[in-house]
Amino acid sequence: MDNIINWFSSNLWTFFDGVITLGTLIIVTINLILNKRKEKLQNQEIKIFFIIDNKKKDTKLTIIRKHFTRSEVLGIVGILQKDISKRFNIEYMKNKKFLDDVIDIQQGKKDEIDIQVTNEELEQFSV
Repeated sequence: MDNIINWFSSNLWTFFDGVITLGTLIIVTINLILNKRKEKLQNQEIKIFFIIDNKKKDTKLTIIRKHFTRSEVLGIVGILQKDISKRFNIEYMKNKKFLDDVIDIQQGKKDEIDIQVTNEELEQFSV
């Protein structure tokens, strides 16, 4: 009887060991796959467009999603200024819609930013 109890308890622990090891392997594999997807998403290039009269004008500028912040967009758009001695003015970049668009891009809900400009605002840039 002691032999049966020893054999059963020994094999029961081996079984639990195997289950725990297999469970750990599955969790690590899922985590690796999710991290690869997140890394791919974070390294995606986000295109910047000007929208004027419902037409898209490509600025040929991009920002990697993980670096996509309000200040980065303002800095990158500033590269296009004709006159760098004064700050550009775009009304769209002063309202909540712009901040919502930045958050949507950071969260992966959007893959580009469309900056609404008027003819006068567009004249500030070399596009």
